[in-house]
Amino acid sequence: MIICEAEASRRPESADLYFIELKGRDLISAVEQLTQTIKYFQTERYKITGKVFARAVVSRVVNPKSIEVDSRVIALRKLMKKLGGDFAYGSVQFERDRI
Repeated sequence: MIICEAEASRRPESADLYFIELKGRDLISAVEQLTQTIKYFQTERYKITGKVFARAVVSRVVNPKSIEVDSRVIALRKLMKKLGGDFAYGSVQFERDRI
C-alpha cells in the first residue's frame, strides 16, 4: 500500500509505504516474508525514500512474549527504524494506522 499526501504526491518516491502480510497463526513466517519483500524493494531500482512500515495480521498470536525476543523480529524492527517506520502486528481485527 502506498500512501501519498498532497505534498508527497508531487514526489511519488517519497510516499510512505506499508507492507502488509496476512497469515494464519505463523507470525514468524510473516516476519520473514515482510523482511525479504522490503529488502527486495530497497534495491537501487526502487529507491525508497519515504517511510516504510511493516504490518502483520494473524488469526491468533501464539505466546507474544517469545515472539518479541526472536532474532527475526528484532532484525525487522531495526530495519523499520532505519527506514523511518515501524513493525506492528495484531490478530483478527488489527486497528493501528488510521489512513
